[in-house]
Amino acid sequence: MSPSDPAAPATSAATSPEPEKKNKKALWIILAVIIVLALIAGVFFFMKGSSDNSSEDGEVFLEAAASQGIDSFSDGPLADQPDPAIAQAATEQAPNVTGSVQSVSSPGSTPGLYGGSSSQAICDTARMLKFFKSNPDKAQAWVDALNADPDLRWSGGQVTTATIPAYIKGLTPIILVQDTRVTNHGYQNGKATQFQSVLQRGSGIFVDEYGIPRVRCFCGNPLLAPKASKGTPKYQGKAWPGFNPSKVGVVVSAPKPQTSFKVRIPATPKGQISTVKVGPKCAGGVPCPSSLFNTAAPSPSATATSAAPTSAAPTSAAPTYSPKLEMIVAKFLPNGDTDYAIGLTGYKPGSKVSLTCGSAKQPNFYTTTVTITANGTYHKNPFCYSPDKGVFVRDNTNGITAWP
Repeated sequence: MSPSDPAAPATSAATSPEPEKKNKKALWIILAVIIVLALIAGVFFFMKGSSDNSSEDGEVFLEAAASQGIDSFSDGPLADQPDPAIAQAATEQAPNVTGSVQSVSSPGSTPGLYGGSSSQAICDTARMLKFFKSNPDKAQAWVDALNADPDLRWSGGQVTTATIPAYIKGLTPIILVQDTRVTNHGYQNGKATQFQSVLQRGSGIFVDEYGIPRVRCFCGNPLLAPKASKGTPKYQGKAWPGFNPSKVGVVVSAPKPQTSFKVRIPATPKGQISTVKVGPKCAGGVPCPSSLFNTAAPSPSATATSAAPTSAAPTSAAPTYSPKLEMIVAKFLPNGDTDYAIGLTGYKPGSKVSLTCGSAKQPNFYTTTVTITANGTYHKNPFCYSPDKGVFVRDNTNGITAWP
């Protein structure tokens, strides 16, 4: 029967467009769903990227040794100012990278990779522990950042806020001899934010027993191994003299745990190699007291024992000393020299102390030995003079350095 046949059913022509309309409607619904899903995926990707601060965008922040950095964990320094003769001020605009970037990888056990000093100017262990104890929210973000590293190796397993003292007890304060790339962390809205950075040589850091940088001591930021940038790195911030944008250091794990590190003193490529034992240091370069790392409360039996009366004769505790070295500008001389005065307090009475004056140009232009007075002090004005910049005085006996 042909369609033109008058006897054909009238409904065949009337109903034939219906499937076509339905198909078009279904197609528009499918397209709408695809668009919505694409928008959701785009928003998720954007949110993930903005919270992750991944290295895909190539941004690498330059962190000067004497700078708190961006969104640092601490609001103020957790260690003394670094030696300006080693870590010069960052005043230059961040350079652009031309060509490829060379990463110089070195195991954490490499002799001379790091610099050493017994001064608490590297890392102030007691000050850092006090900071985390007073800021439990930041302490939690700090351990979360460290535990996110699958290569974190510590005998205590994952780090908790309660085991921060025990974890830090196994770290060693040390100085970077070369500019070093790391995965750094800031602190925002109760969480650690991750970003890539280059730490300036002369920066004080804590390293674990494998030589891996774990904490930036000046601001308390947790550190992880760096992530490679996709494409050419884009440096942000201020650069320092001698920074090479095309060649940066990277530290990889030592093949086995170390009991000591071979470091350079002073912390420069030409410093003499010396041995530093693994573990923290406190004021004056002496080992920290074990009580600083005690976190567990005494057991009831121990408390009862300590409270029980005893017939033993009382003993007086040995005196403790907290050496402090200060240096000030005493006078500007007409010939361009500057007189510097020094003050020592908190020293053991009658002890002999070796003192050295140096500068950025001359690390040692005057050395002498002084005797501490009966009240534990020593003052002299003037003590040394120099026309140079970056003048300092170093207590060689106790490993303390001071600048005016």
